[in-house]
Amino acid sequence: MKSEEFLNALLARLNFDEKNLELIKEKINNTKALARTTIYKNLLNMLTHLNVSNKIAKEHFERCFKLQDELNAKLEKPVSFNTALIEYFSRLNMQSSKPVIIEFELSSKLAYKKIKDSVTGLCNKKYGYEILKKEVARTARYGLNLSLLIIDIDDFKTINEKYSHEFGDLLLRHVSDIFKTCIRNIDLIYRNDSNQFVFILPETPALGALEVGNRVRKKLLDDYITPDNSDAPVTVKVSGGISSFKIDAENINELVEFAIEALVSAKNDGGNKIYLFFQEKRRFIRLDAYCKVGFQVVEGNSSTTFSKNISAGGLLFESDAFIALNTMIEITIQIPDIDWIITSVGRIIRVEQLPNGKYDLGIFFTEIDPEDQNTILRYIQNKVNPKFNIY
Repeated sequence: MKSEEFLNALLARLNFDEKNLELIKEKINNTKALARTTIYKNLLNMLTHLNVSNKIAKEHFERCFKLQDELNAKLEKPVSFNTALIEYFSRLNMQSSKPVIIEFELSSKLAYKKIKDSVTGLCNKKYGYEILKKEVARTARYGLNLSLLIIDIDDFKTINEKYSHEFGDLLLRHVSDIFKTCIRNIDLIYRNDSNQFVFILPETPALGALEVGNRVRKKLLDDYITPDNSDAPVTVKVSGGISSFKIDAENINELVEFAIEALVSAKNDGGNKIYLFFQEKRRFIRLDAYCKVGFQVVEGNSSTTFSKNISAGGLLFESDAFIALNTMIEITIQIPDIDWIITSVGRIIRVEQLPNGKYDLGIFFTEIDPEDQNTILRYIQNKVNPKFNIY
């Protein structure tokens, strides 16, 4: 089908959808989508936010046309192209080995209100939770990664009371726009509560979610918004909690509950932090390892010791001093044969007094660069299976 024939066929099929037709026609006329070499790609992106090659986009449209005809015959009444498009990609999502979330740009104001939050323009809680249920089911079916990041604006109530609820809404829209710049097109954000937001991150392990959370946190710290009734700019700080399906949680309720638990811990530790959920279980291979470790309680005195064992999730070392459970400490690690220092932040999750009067301290990493964690994993892999030498 030539591009001109295709465009006429598409517009004819859109006639079934009178509410959306004029708006879509206007978009088509105001876009560069009519470039003949990329018309299929650009129009599909306009309608679905999906980014594929022109050839694949053409195949999608042809299949959607065929499906619309089948639905018309089966239901014995006209089915809008928008309905056929959603049905087609819903089926494709279910069959794909790497399913994605597609946020359709629904033109109908009624449909928009059903899925969008009126203040932020993000997905609303009801729609977002339905997507989350589907992603949990797909993740379980295909054995993929799925992480949940829940972010809460620190001191939002105080900001609202100080500057007005109108400014609070403006701030919510502002941070929502920044959130969107920090995610991929397969991710989805929905507003869960007044100042709480849920990031659904398919095919993303916990540390990938931690990277997203800290990207959001740091980007907001570099930004500000000024109220109309004040000359003082307001910098937004956020806290976040992360849990991962099958690693931490066995079902959707646990996934949400554990992410909120991690969020509460971040809030209780002063805010402006992103925490991973942790419960005492051996999720990582541990290796007895003698690594030089520097540590200090945040804003406290530093000490040096050596690790007893190490994993990608934390380490165990001996300390002269007692440090209470749940204390946050800054850590440096020098792994043998590695020529740089790994830095991280961790939480004390185990304290055991030894016969010599010293203490064994077990640390769980709450902040660590993914590349540094991969270095630890490679070091352990090399020691456990030397034939897979990756250095």
